[in-house]
Amino acid sequence: MRNCLILGFGRSGTSLMGGLLYHSGYFLGNHLHPARETNPKGFFEDVVINRINEQILDGFDYNKLNSDYPVFNKPYSPYSPRRGHRWLTLIKPGTSIACNDDTILDQVRKAIALKQPFAYKDPRFSYTLPVWQQFLPEDTRFICMFRNPASVIRSVIKECNTVEYLKDFYIDEELAYQVWHNSYRHLLDSLTSGLREKMLFVSYEDLVEGKCQEAISAFLDVPLKSDFIEPSLNRTRPDTSYPLYIRKLHLELLDLSD
Repeated sequence: MRNCLILGFGRSGTSLMGGLLYHSGYFLGNHLHPARETNPKGFFEDVVINRINEQILDGFDYNKLNSDYPVFNKPYSPYSPRRGHRWLTLIKPGTSIACNDDTILDQVRKAIALKQPFAYKDPRFSYTLPVWQQFLPEDTRFICMFRNPASVIRSVIKECNTVEYLKDFYIDEELAYQVWHNSYRHLLDSLTSGLREKMLFVSYEDLVEGKCQEAISAFLDVPLKSDFIEPSLNRTRPDTSYPLYIRKLHLELLDLSD
């Protein structure tokens, strides 16, 4: 079993992948978020990992790096997130994410050493991966989940309108697409050849339909307990009614998953 990090934008199947690996014997953390209506089988995402990544990204909030940004009718937004919101942060592609805080770096080391094999999951990894990468075991692999963008954005908007910690966070469809785009664009633009060889791109739709379990099993060198996946929970609808720049990036992700 190879250690693993699960990447990909929120609401894109990362929880499904996390649950699959959790039930296949991986350690995902000691403080997992509880299940709720939007994730009835659980998030499989650890509070400690979230907190570390939030701390890394704290200095990269848009409003801290740019003087000109829009203000909305709620106090927080992708331009000005607070702690807990940064899986929806707006960071420009090409921004170099680094961390020189020894306290935070020590937390990264401790999380990696806590228990293996691990399969930590966090949408924020799309930005913080370079910080973690310097401490990860050589055998670590990376799985990047993605999903039909229109379904993702509908799910994000619903989450922001119904979950308590996001009630003070402003986001609309246009802004949500931009955040989605920047997250994947940042990750793809930062891929080195060595990192690309260790990363598997997985479509949520293919995972639900059972088309990629063998590839994942071989990639991680682990037998998978695929009965965790319930196709009846699939809420994705075929939809291409999203902006052209989103479609281009979605097609790029699909090509990488072949």
